[in-house]
Amino acid sequence: MKKYLTCTAATVGLLFSSAGLATAADEIGYPSYGLYASLHGGWYLPQEPTATFEVGPDTVLGGINVDNGYRIGGAIGYDLTRNFAVEFETSFARANVNSIDVGPPVNATQPAPGYGTLLTLMGNAIVGEDYGKWRPYVGAGIGGALVTLNVDFMSGLDDSDWALAGQVFAGIDYAISDNVSVGARYRYQHVGSTNYFDDGDEPVGLSDFGAHSIEFGLKVKFGG
Repeated sequence: MKKYLTCTAATVGLLFSSAGLATAADEIGYPSYGLYASLHGGWYLPQEPTATFEVGPDTVLGGINVDNGYRIGGAIGYDLTRNFAVEFETSFARANVNSIDVGPPVNATQPAPGYGTLLTLMGNAIVGEDYGKWRPYVGAGIGGALVTLNVDFMSGLDDSDWALAGQVFAGIDYAISDNVSVGARYRYQHVGSTNYFDDGDEPVGLSDFGAHSIEFGLKVKFGG
């Protein structure tokens, strides 16, 4: 996680150093400055984390088998210049859990029907540039993630915990008017480790994990 945050900090620094770029206005494009709001949604592809839990006197590792899910969310931001924006973003993701590969001394795959959810609160920095109606951009952010597990395993687990999270993303928008655009983007998000107690009051730990997302969005500008 430390290595990832260092990489994210370097990316944000690069974004700030690039913020002075500017391009000429086109017949249809974004207002130079101002407030905006956006919505996004798409596919959520989490990498499979590792859990630790107690089996008798032993602490056991288990690989959690997770299906792909969905992500939805929105952001409020401000274009400080034509090329540089900052925003506050929140998103919600959900993916189903189907089984856990339990390590020694059990060494078996155990059914574990249930689901996991991820609520993130992120501060993002974004750099983009207009090419007519098209606007490619890159961004990075850091914030917090509430990770919830609701899984029918052992004595049952239904608990939540907060972790530090970071992300990088890249996408492209297409302006359909002076103030409205649609677009698509790729996001990689990393979430730190979390800790829980199952219904039998036994500790359960979840390792840090990453997740990919492919998303579509709608953005509305209020300034000009």
